[in-house]
Amino acid sequence: MQFFIEFLVWVGIFLILKKYWHIKKVQKYFIDFVIALNGFTCIMYFYIMYLGMMPVQDGVAKMFLHGIVAIIIYTLTKSNFYEKKI
Repeated sequence: MQFFIEFLVWVGIFLILKKYWHIKKVQKYFIDFVIALNGFTCIMYFYIMYLGMMPVQDGVAKMFLHGIVAIIIYTLTKSNFYEKKI
Protein backbone atom coordinates (compact mmCIF):
# COMPACT_ATOMS: atom_id res chain seq x y z
CA MET A 1 0.00 0.00 0.00
CA GLN A 2 2.83 2.38 0.83
CA PHE A 3 4.37 1.81 -2.60
CA PHE A 4 1.06 2.69 -4.26
CA ILE A 5 0.78 5.93 -2.26
CA GLU A 6 4.38 6.89 -3.07
CA PHE A 7 3.75 6.13 -6.73
CA LEU A 8 0.66 8.39 -6.74
CA VAL A 9 2.63 11.19 -5.08
CA TRP A 10 5.36 10.97 -7.75
CA VAL A 11 2.79 10.90 -10.54
CA GLY A 12 1.09 13.94 -8.99
CA ILE A 13 4.39 15.83 -8.77
CA PHE A 14 5.19 14.91 -12.37
CA LEU A 15 1.81 16.12 -13.65
CA ILE A 16 2.04 19.39 -11.71
CA LEU A 17 5.56 20.06 -13.01
CA LYS A 18 4.48 19.10 -16.53
CA LYS A 19 1.71 21.68 -16.38
CA TYR A 20 3.76 24.56 -14.92
CA TRP A 21 7.36 23.79 -15.99
CA HIS A 22 7.37 26.37 -18.80
CA ILE A 23 7.25 29.18 -16.19
CA LYS A 24 10.83 30.29 -15.44
CA LYS A 25 10.01 31.11 -11.81
CA VAL A 26 8.80 27.54 -11.22
CA GLN A 27 11.99 26.15 -12.75
CA LYS A 28 14.18 28.37 -10.55
CA TYR A 29 12.28 27.53 -7.35
CA PHE A 30 12.40 23.80 -8.11
CA ILE A 31 16.13 23.89 -8.83
CA ASP A 32 16.78 25.90 -5.66
CA PHE A 33 14.67 23.43 -3.68
CA VAL A 34 16.61 20.43 -5.00
CA ILE A 35 19.97 22.09 -4.24
CA ALA A 36 18.83 23.03 -0.72
CA LEU A 37 17.47 19.53 -0.12
CA ASN A 38 20.81 17.98 -1.07
CA GLY A 39 22.66 20.44 1.17
CA PHE A 40 20.33 19.67 4.07
CA THR A 41 20.86 15.96 3.46
CA CYS A 42 24.63 16.46 3.77
CA ILE A 43 24.11 18.23 7.11
CA MET A 44 21.85 15.44 8.37
CA TYR A 45 24.37 12.73 7.38
CA PHE A 46 27.09 14.67 9.20
CA TYR A 47 24.88 14.87 12.28
CA ILE A 48 24.10 11.14 12.16
CA MET A 49 27.83 10.40 11.87
CA TYR A 50 28.50 12.72 14.81
CA LEU A 51 25.98 10.83 16.94
CA GLY A 52 27.63 7.54 15.97
CA MET A 53 24.51 6.07 14.41
CA MET A 54 26.22 5.58 11.04
CA PRO A 55 29.78 4.48 10.24
CA VAL A 56 32.01 7.32 9.10
CA GLN A 57 32.79 5.64 5.78
CA ASP A 58 29.10 5.34 4.85
CA GLY A 59 28.34 8.88 5.99
CA VAL A 60 31.20 10.44 4.05
CA ALA A 61 30.24 8.52 0.91
CA LYS A 62 26.61 9.68 1.14
CA MET A 63 27.65 13.27 1.90
CA PHE A 64 29.99 13.20 -1.09
CA LEU A 65 27.22 11.89 -3.35
CA HIS A 66 24.66 14.51 -2.31
CA GLY A 67 27.26 17.29 -2.38
CA ILE A 68 28.29 16.38 -5.91
CA VAL A 69 24.65 16.24 -7.03
CA ALA A 70 24.04 19.75 -5.63
CA ILE A 71 27.19 21.10 -7.30
CA ILE A 72 26.32 19.49 -10.65
CA ILE A 73 22.77 20.83 -10.60
CA TYR A 74 24.01 24.33 -9.74
CA THR A 75 26.75 24.17 -12.39
CA LEU A 76 24.39 23.00 -15.13
CA THR A 77 21.75 25.62 -14.37
CA LYS A 78 23.76 28.66 -13.26
CA SER A 79 24.10 30.09 -16.76
CA ASN A 80 20.31 30.12 -17.17
CA PHE A 81 19.13 31.39 -13.79
CA TYR A 82 21.94 32.78 -11.68
CA GLU A 83 23.65 35.29 -13.95
CA LYS A 84 23.04 38.98 -13.41
CA LYS A 85 20.63 40.62 -15.80
CA ILE A 86 21.98 43.92 -17.09
